Amino acid sequence: MILPPRKASVETNEEGQKRERKRKQLLGFNEILQRLEKFKAADKIRLHHLFDDEEIHQMCETLNIEFRDRVFTPAIALGLFVSQVLSRSDACITVMAKFNRERKNSGLPPVSEDASAYTKARARLPVELIDHLSHRVRKMAHDLTPDEWKWNGLNVFLVDGFVLRAPDTFANQKVYPQPSSQVEGLGFPQVRVVATTSLAAGCIVHYSTAPVEGKKTGEVSLFREKHKEFEKDDVVVADSNFESFHDAALLNRRGVHMVC
Repeated sequence: MILPPRKASVETNEEGQKRERKRKQLLGFNEILQRLEKFKAADKIRLHHLFDDEEIHQMCETLNIEFRDRVFTPAIALGLFVSQVLSRSDACITVMAKFNRERKNSGLPPVSEDASAYTKARARLPVELIDHLSHRVRKMAHDLTPDEWKWNGLNVFLVDGFVLRAPDTFANQKVYPQPSSQVEGLGFPQVRVVATTSLAAGCIVHYSTAPVEGKKTGEVSLFREKHKEFEKDDVVVADSNFESFHDAALLNRRGVHMVC
């Protein structure tokens, strides 16, 4: 019998395998961070990995979305907006500075550092285009998800509901009025959302919205609208708010398993 050196930890083969798996996961995470740092250092503010500007403008033609040929086209405005959201801290003027560096590297003249043109272009972004791109990204994530990421080879989806507070505009108040518990004129429009997330890809696959009060505005009712989106052998995991024998029976008829 060969004993380990004095004060050395005694590690079983199973513990060693677990430690090795954790080490590989850590290396993978560090590799992602390094790639992000390289991406930021390259001053490439917009993401072109999935769709380039030409593809997005072709989508606009398909959706009958008209736009003028200006600096902040739908593709550029949306790309800057997505990058700004992912940065979590970049102000609009910072976005303009980074955009000018990108234009300089491409041999193009700079634009005004005043962000008003960019913010107006961002406000004009068609919701139809964003929904179309979101659908394309969801489909790509679903098709490219390897089987080893899935639970026993099955697609698992997490369902949950939450409430958002929307900007206090007339249009929002009309569609998503503030709750009756709030004094009129002192509250904000509130939006109930029920979202379904893929456990393997971490991507929101679909969602439904409604006011927080009224008929068929509850979480169960909104979730019921998306029953047809699930396929045979899918597994749906939700909390007790969604526990309904009726919904479970409806999904089971489609071969979908629901766990609450």
